[in-house]
Amino acid sequence: MKPPAEHHEASNPFSTRFIRPGAVPFLFPPEQAGAKQDLDALADRLSSLGSRSQIVGPHGSGKSTLVRQLMDQLAQRGLPSYLVSLHDGERRMPAGWAKAAQQMAARLVIVDGYEQLGAWSRWMLKFRCRIRGWQLLVTAHQDVGLPTLFRTATDLATARSIVAHLLAPSDKNIDETTIADSFAAARGSVRDMLFALYDRYEQRTRHGSS
Repeated sequence: MKPPAEHHEASNPFSTRFIRPGAVPFLFPPEQAGAKQDLDALADRLSSLGSRSQIVGPHGSGKSTLVRQLMDQLAQRGLPSYLVSLHDGERRMPAGWAKAAQQMAARLVIVDGYEQLGAWSRWMLKFRCRIRGWQLLVTAHQDVGLPTLFRTATDLATARSIVAHLLAPSDKNIDETTIADSFAAARGSVRDMLFALYDRYEQRTRHGSS
């Protein structure tokens, strides 16, 4: 599903600018309440896992958002990181990535969408990180054989919390039933649910329905 267009950004809380990775805070499961504390714990665990680790979870479960928040946390600890985001069909790392990471004095390379890479590109990535002394953190939909830093998942309660974060308290254009139906239609992908809610919101505000 493609992200919504950028028109009506000022009025639609589900516009791309409000739901892009990093714009909505990552919500940890209830048993891990307290985002700052959990980011601290993840940063501690990252160093304990050694040179390579992975964040694993299904499509739309918040991996990209978590990565960006973790980058901020690591930067506060003096651990600069370099992020590469890969999309469908990108089988190689972008040209010049290693030079760019070196120029910014990165100590950690993060590859969001690691499963896009071919076998040779994966080997070269690991090789370059090893010879330059960089830690490597990747995100993937399934286990790619690295030590696991975190597993993301989605549930309706989290989806509702994210929608509540985006909506103004007085905004009644999206109700509980709409959230549940959209979440089910998106097969548990919060990202796709938010794209669908963009259209629902547009329809209801345009026609004045509830």
